[in-house]
Amino acid sequence: MRIGWRTQCCEEFGGTIAAPRLVFLITDLLETGIGVQHIFAARLNSIDLDARTGSEFTKPERGGYEVVRVPFTAEAVRALR
Repeated sequence: MRIGWRTQCCEEFGGTIAAPRLVFLITDLLETGIGVQHIFAARLNSIDLDARTGSEFTKPERGGYEVVRVPFTAEAVRALR
């Protein structure tokens, strides 16, 4: 999983992370079995939006991928919907 976190962060934000921690484990009963999602929080050390490499950025039909910066305060996080 550790390689996946770093790869996703690099592709999506052109960024690097530190200290990832599991914060939620979600399980769902699916028609094909049990679905599991691991939700992590990590410190974002750096970001370079020009360095994003995910394939979705070359497919305009999939929409935009705008990064929205939100202050890390309880009030700001609660307002996210």
